[in-house]
Amino acid sequence: MSGARSGLEAAVQAIVAKHLDVPLDRVRSEAHLVGDLGADLVGLTQLALALESEFGIEIVDAEWIDVERVGHVVDYVNECVARRNAE
Repeated sequence: MSGARSGLEAAVQAIVAKHLDVPLDRVRSEAHLVGDLGADLVGLTQLALALESEFGIEIVDAEWIDVERVGHVVDYVNECVARRNAE
């Protein structure tokens, strides 16, 4: 894993922990946002807004709906950042 990727992953995990109000040590790549971390629709919406603000990205609702695990969030943010940088 590259340094940029691991830095992004750590930043995303910290944002997930903060906005879902869970300890950082529970925010593992395989953790399910709803089942393991207790996210609800409001929490997921707030998380999406925080990620958009932090990374300067636009989260597309139709894509965000498929994000289920912390690892998926990291991958999705990474893709959005790459798209933004390619523009």
